[in-house]
Order: sequence, then C-alpha cells, then structure tokens
Amino acid sequence: MSRPLVADAPRLSTQKEIFLRKLARKTWRYFETFVTEEENWLPPDNIQQNPGLVVASRTSPTNIGMALLADLAARDFGYCSTAQFLERVQRTFETLSRLERYRGHFFNWYDTRS
Repeated sequence: MSRPLVADAPRLSTQKEIFLRKLARKTWRYFETFVTEEENWLPPDNIQQNPGLVVASRTSPTNIGMALLADLAARDFGYCSTAQFLERVQRTFETLSRLERYRGHFFNWYDTRS
C-alpha cells in the first residue's frame, strides 16, 4: 500500500493522435490570430464567422488564463518558438498590470480594446 501507483501511459491510435494534433493546432490558431495588439494582447471572448467575421472584444480572467495556457502548449508543441512564447506572455502581463481591479482582484469582464 505504501508503493506509489504507476499509471500506464495512454496509448492512442494513429488516427486519434492525428485528430488531437489537428485540434490542438486549430485551437492555437484562434489565440495566434486574435490575441493581438489591437486587443491589447488579451483574448477576445469569442468570434462570429457567419455571415461575417465579428470579434467579441471582451475578455475574462478565465479567457486570459486559457490564452496563457495556449501559449505554453504552443511552445511545447513547437507551434511557436521560446522567444515568441516569452514575447506573447510578457505583452499579456504588461496589459494585466494596467487593468483596473477591485481589492486586488480582476473584474469578471474587460473590454479588450480599451
């Protein structure tokens, strides 16, 4: 009972691994495309693609955390270099340092353009 549990590494079929890698790349593409200077390096809450592209220029701490994790995963998967990763994270943290807060806590929503 005192021995640590050793879990077997999950084994995915080639088809499932390809599917998951494509999904990861598409997910990263959202953050790569929409976390920009125009949005103050914050992730928009969502986009609408039809009938035309509309960016919901608002964000939340949850969205920001997901964008930072996406940056890290993109670095780990080789979708961006370490230098690009550090630049993206630094820009996001610079914006975070300027955001208004309540008793030190981030608000639930922010306008990403202002």
